[in-house]
Amino acid sequence: MHPTPCYKEKWFYQWKNTINPAECMNARAFAWQIYAAGGKGGLLWNTIYCGTRKKVFNPWENPTGLYDSAYPTIIYPPYQGKGKAVPTQRAWLIRDGIEDYELLALAERKIGRKKVIERIKPFIKDPFTWTNDPAVRDQVRAKLAEAAE
Repeated sequence: MHPTPCYKEKWFYQWKNTINPAECMNARAFAWQIYAAGGKGGLLWNTIYCGTRKKVFNPWENPTGLYDSAYPTIIYPPYQGKGKAVPTQRAWLIRDGIEDYELLALAERKIGRKKVIERIKPFIKDPFTWTNDPAVRDQVRAKLAEAAE
């Protein structure tokens, strides 16, 4: 019989990274969700995804990857084998989300978690409810940046 697990950290699996305009805020809200739930990080399964073995696609010819879900594609391979890997819009959204999390952690060190949770409520009410309005998120970020100074 195994002892009861003693989990020390909460990690969230599969960072949301869609660029669908109706769901775009998911990629940015995910870091806020992790913070609101007391999580320590988010994991992304893959960085380059060009279909399945049966249906491979060239991301330079089909950047949306409509053969399968293109959500995991956040870095394109070098064009025609030359140059460097190219980040996608999804990569930028994830990077911005990571910066959001860092801002939340900085503000927490200055004013405490309870006050940060109160200040983020206009954008994210709980780990499962947020507004899809980037202006609201930006206003909350500005207040957090002020608090973190």
